[in-house]
Amino acid sequence: WGVYRNTWGWSNVAAGFDTRFQDSRGWVDERIIDAIAPMIYWTIKSTYADRLDFAALTDEFAATVVDRHLYVGLSLEAS
Repeated sequence: WGVYRNTWGWSNVAAGFDTRFQDSRGWVDERIIDAIAPMIYWTIKSTYADRLDFAALTDEFAATVVDRHLYVGLSLEAS
């Protein structure tokens, strides 16, 4: 899921942890998984951390995934 938790307070956003019951960070921290591939299919916004900003979401995953592989899911439509 592209949003782990909606820490930004964006409206109308589902988060993997809170709405899908996916603790991807916990799985990484506990070394249950070797790699994580969040589906961050949105674009880079003109203002950092605007609703569903690719850069902010990618930075958040990159900062929290340590000693595991991170493969960010991309959308051809958003390219």
